[in-house]
Amino acid sequence: MLQHNLPIATQRSPHPITVPQQRFALRAFLTAAPIFVSVGLLLLTVLISAIRARLQTGSGTNPLLILALGVLLAHGSLVGIWWARSTLPSHLKTLLTALAMAGLWVLIIFLLDTAQFRSAPGAGWAACLATQVLSMMLLTMLVEVLANPSVLERRHRFSIFFLLIWTTVIAVLLGVGRRIAEWLGWSPAMLVGWEYFLQVQTMAAINVVLAISLLASLQLTSNWPLRLIAVATLAPTIALLAPLLMQWMFKSVGADYFEIVGLLLVESLVLLFVIAPLEVLRKVEP
Repeated sequence: MLQHNLPIATQRSPHPITVPQQRFALRAFLTAAPIFVSVGLLLLTVLISAIRARLQTGSGTNPLLILALGVLLAHGSLVGIWWARSTLPSHLKTLLTALAMAGLWVLIIFLLDTAQFRSAPGAGWAACLATQVLSMMLLTMLVEVLANPSVLERRHRFSIFFLLIWTTVIAVLLGVGRRIAEWLGWSPAMLVGWEYFLQVQTMAAINVVLAISLLASLQLTSNWPLRLIAVATLAPTIALLAPLLMQWMFKSVGADYFEIVGLLLVESLVLLFVIAPLEVLRKVEP
């Protein structure tokens, strides 16, 4: 009886899954996961902003505010990483990056009670995002080259047409940015005169250090135990020491120590949830 049933128990599926199909399924999952995580967190941020507006929460530590702001600032770093890694034409991904930055800035303005579109804090947060995204673009390209110098050979060569497109894109962005700044009433004097301008710029630099440290930890080595040790060491260390540095640099930071620590830890988690699957994906099929 056992011998008679054995072939039935061990018979194979008429449509076995091939190795290419398995790789395609893994690639699809690892590509979709960061997208769904990113979109879900942004929707959560919008929901938190709506809840805060309805409840009209007062002063004091607000975990929902810290969570939402951390998600938005993490996406600022992710936008810079996306620009450096994307294979889209440079002028196109630059336009998309500018739109993404504008969207993040609008969400931050809606989230924070102290920031308005036509105010110095609004201009300061726009400058913060610009500093963070541009720095991440440059440093991500540097990490890419250090991890794999051959990427320089795959870069498109310059041409007159390429330079013409880039000149046009930059001119359009600068012109539109200038018009928007005039319409909002922004000026360099107003921006520099804001009490927390340097604090917000310092926060942008800390966000860049956090994001590029996690990215380098995952990309510069293929040894997963070393990756995990580096990530588990760098993220808490930066989150704990950066607020102390800000309190040493400035008399007034605008937030207490534990609020900044929580903000940086939220950013770390968001970055890891998005970057780690993409790093696994890059190892599946280089």
